[in-house]
Amino acid sequence: MIRRPFWLERIETAWREAPIAWLSGVRRCGKTTLAESFDKNRVLYMNCDLPAVEDMVRDPGYIKRYGHLEVRICTPTALHP
Repeated sequence: MIRRPFWLERIETAWREAPIAWLSGVRRCGKTTLAESFDKNRVLYMNCDLPAVEDMVRDPGYIKRYGHLEVRICTPTALHP
């Protein structure tokens, strides 16, 4: 896997301002790879393309169950058909 220090630092900087990072982009541009490069004990990664995930995140209690994690990442492709 190719390290992306520029993007990793941009995400880390964004997390200092807000606890959620929303990665979006065209298909196969590396959103999931970038998201999965973070420590899994620190990050909740959700693929918001999946209908089941969309249903889960509509429930405010779902995110609260993961409050022990510092950051959360969603990677939607649906916004970019």
